[in-house]
Amino acid sequence: MDRQRLYEIHQENLELLENELEQVKKMTQINLGKLYYERANANTQGKIKKLEYDVLGSTRLYTFLLCSWLEARLKKILYEGSSVAFTDVEREIVLSDKKMNEKWRKCLNMSVCKSYGFVFDVEQRDYSSCFVNDSDAARYYQKVYSYLDDIEQAITVRNRLAHGQWKIPLNSSSSDLAGQEVNDFFAENDNIQKLDLLYNIYKIIAEIISSYVVYKDKILTNNFRNDIEKKIQKIVNYRQRIDRNKFDSYCKSFYRQECVERECKKNMYKE
Repeated sequence: MDRQRLYEIHQENLELLENELEQVKKMTQINLGKLYYERANANTQGKIKKLEYDVLGSTRLYTFLLCSWLEARLKKILYEGSSVAFTDVEREIVLSDKKMNEKWRKCLNMSVCKSYGFVFDVEQRDYSSCFVNDSDAARYYQKVYSYLDDIEQAITVRNRLAHGQWKIPLNSSSSDLAGQEVNDFFAENDNIQKLDLLYNIYKIIAEIISSYVVYKDKILTNNFRNDIEKKIQKIVNYRQRIDRNKFDSYCKSFYRQECVERECKKNMYKE
């Protein structure tokens, strides 16, 4: 199968996955509205517990889809078409690594090397020192490189969920409870608001890496630099929003919508 057809397939897979992420987010928001309504009206603990499970389940499903998205998005980058598109050999170098975070790291490093004319070495992990006369380009690279650390946790979590560990994750051999890295991810990204912000961060990281692949002849222009600068600032803003997360405020609109829908149903029955 040729590169163009494979690119189309990866694009179609990615589109469906992104559609499902949006559907599961909406489902979780609806469940949150129902949960907050039941809590506000002091309804039975049985109903509340059931809705808490509904919210947890759809949140875990969103987490699984989000972590799966990382792999699908990487495949699309690797099959992009441009003057510096990845060759078959280069794709094999990236995909041969067993760890997804390392695949992303190699993808970034190879993209940057191809764009700036650096020599790619599979053993070299950091290319910051190559940007001798371009401090801005070095800063952009270092920022994106640092963001890739989060991906390792996300993939580990995806693997636990894929093995059916949706409430209590276990270690890789399923002989004990999961390690700290899994629990840290769930603790840091414990609701749909934070996960949706994390999804936006991942999308921007992918856009930046893809930009190095697609826009080789524009990397030295002010427009390209300004675009990268804006994308990095967006990531910083999303990170700040995750840290300042106010989940109760986020849920108010879903609670109000649930109130409206219940009131409409009451009026409909009256008629």
